[in-house]
Amino acid sequence: MSKDILTVAVVNFRLHEDGYERNLDHIEGYAEAASRRGADLIVFPEMCATGYDMFEDPTVSPEEKYELAGIVKEKLIQQLAPITEKYGSYVVAGAPEQAEDGRSLYNAAIAIYPDGHTESYHKIHPYGGENTWCIKGREPYMISTGWGPVGVSICYDTYMFPELIRYYAKKGARLVLNITAELEDIRYPGGRDVFTQYYGQTLGYHVMSNGIFLASANLTGFDRQTYFAGGSVILGPKMSPFGETVCGVYGGGKDITEPGIYLSALDLSVANRQIFSEGKKGEAPDFRDDLYKSWK
Repeated sequence: MSKDILTVAVVNFRLHEDGYERNLDHIEGYAEAASRRGADLIVFPEMCATGYDMFEDPTVSPEEKYELAGIVKEKLIQQLAPITEKYGSYVVAGAPEQAEDGRSLYNAAIAIYPDGHTESYHKIHPYGGENTWCIKGREPYMISTGWGPVGVSICYDTYMFPELIRYYAKKGARLVLNITAELEDIRYPGGRDVFTQYYGQTLGYHVMSNGIFLASANLTGFDRQTYFAGGSVILGPKMSPFGETVCGVYGGGKDITEPGIYLSALDLSVANRQIFSEGKKGEAPDFRDDLYKSWK
């Protein structure tokens, strides 16, 4: 039987323009600090290892990007595996990853397990300019943990494609991770409001409609030209007095822009995944998978 009590940390991560080495050192420092505080699972944002804007910069050659991806992944694992092994924790961090064809890249989430081995999720839905430097992933990915499977999704995957989150919930995930690089348009006075409404509503929808927890880690502050919005947050279901699932904040918050760790101990038994469960009197689940598959 899966364990229920899981301590999750999400990191509001500020990028550093003076080289990927400093990003990796800060990732290592946060991972160590969160593990010392008891985190079982530590979540970092999309492309936090290298920065986001460099890979959309047309003045940087594909060869440079490809070479950097290989170096960064190797160093990321070298620095984080000793921490996961020491504390028995899981770390998930965004980075570019070399594809199998020897010339292409993925926008990836690298998962490092407590025994030091690694696995990857490749973003299935690259957004906009990402399509100029990375290819589309094809497979969903769930981290195998003592708390059951944990789904992994990257940014645009989460906000616009509910099919992926629903797939994870159907397969038994009580927690999904959103590895994201969501910006705030600071040119306009209402830019923050646009971010918080869009971000909060889309994440909250997954919590309420699937009855699961969702941990979202975002970049914060400036990259080369983009201002990222922060707002790393841990959301989860709460039951209203009428038995309806509502969305609660368990850690962090969509209005937080300061770099830092936001940590919470979750009771995953609260994630009842109600639409996938039989009714109390033996009724079939509300989720009618066979019916949906029959539609043309």
